[in-house]
Amino acid sequence: MTKRLFALIACALIIGTVTGCTKKEDPAIAALQAQMEAMQAELDKAKSGNASAEEIAQIETVIAQIAEQEQQAEQKTTTPDATPSTATTAPSTATTTTTPTTTAPAASTSTPTATAGFQMSGTTLTRYTGTSASVTIPNNVTGIGDNAFINSQITSVTIPDSVTSIGKSAFSMSPNLTSVTIGNGATSIGSGAFSGCPNLTSVTIPNSVTSIGNNAFAGCSKLTSVNIPNRLIEIEAFAFSGCASLTSVTIPNSVQSIKDRAFYGSGLTSVTIPNSVTMIDNRVFLNCASLASVTIGNSVTMIGDNAFEGCTSLTSITIPNSVTHIGSEVFKNCTRLASVTIGNGVTYIGERAFEGNGLTSVTFEGSMRIEYSNSFPGDLRDKFREDGGQPGRYMRQSNSNEWERMAVGA
Repeated sequence: MTKRLFALIACALIIGTVTGCTKKEDPAIAALQAQMEAMQAELDKAKSGNASAEEIAQIETVIAQIAEQEQQAEQKTTTPDATPSTATTAPSTATTTTTPTTTAPAASTSTPTATAGFQMSGTTLTRYTGTSASVTIPNNVTGIGDNAFINSQITSVTIPDSVTSIGKSAFSMSPNLTSVTIGNGATSIGSGAFSGCPNLTSVTIPNSVTSIGNNAFAGCSKLTSVNIPNRLIEIEAFAFSGCASLTSVTIPNSVQSIKDRAFYGSGLTSVTIPNSVTMIDNRVFLNCASLASVTIGNSVTMIGDNAFEGCTSLTSITIPNSVTHIGSEVFKNCTRLASVTIGNGVTYIGERAFEGNGLTSVTFEGSMRIEYSNSFPGDLRDKFREDGGQPGRYMRQSNSNEWERMAVGA
């Protein structure tokens, strides 16, 4: 499946080169290509590791979405060049000016427009063809269709209260888009709706929104602030992945689960996971290199594989008593992680959970059996077993892989 997707992309790029496409270095397309490379690397890693079929399928779905978006962008950038070339090829057909004129009225009669530049199907805006950089969508629009503004040159958009849904890839790959205001009537934002908008810095999402699709803001590398609505139940996969400038986010108490790679590679420096959340999925905060502070709510029961892998600024973590399952490689390569407190509810710690970090202090608040010797660095697992797997604090000896149980109160 992936080879076919990449063949399609390669074909699109070749077509752009042959036709002399003037936008082949479009920043939005470049952002999508970077996303594609990152996702392909993730897919290769998943297939060579122990990822489930469901996880692999999820990555492949995202790759398919990115490929589709890039194809549409390539088609849009090559179309303008094709028109002048046919005009120069057949100057004698200048009399054929009737062809464009007849086509334009036919289109406007079959698809009534609310305002010049807005193509409509009923009350759904299906395509923006206008030239204005700052767009205010008319109040009679109730839906924004899939791909309506894909690869557009707009700089800002105001969506009125009348709009209830924003379709898939609606504003994707709009390289100049810097700000978005969404009206209070919106309830859903589709998959990839704003993905690959490299200059988007802020977006206002009203509390009326209950659904934000996967990949919705992926690759918005300059996005510095976003409010997550307080009726949202799930933060979907890849929703804010690659948002390198997003340093803080407030997760409301309505959210119950955070899906695979939701904040992968983002610029978060701190995060508080509220008590409403019961599950942190695999790789949610993977490679968030600036993430230095994490507070996990006391309703979380499961932390998925690689959830905090590569968070190189994280220095300490407290796992609450509600957590029963800590997956494999959860804190792998958190090179500055020195102190960990593990709550008394934990019954399972996966392989290499704390591999490649600088742990010097581990506190077990409950008794447990640690299955894998490589869950912790050095001989901590063995020492803990020797002591009967009972609550206690262990300190790592200087420049050594040996651990020592500390006396109570030490």
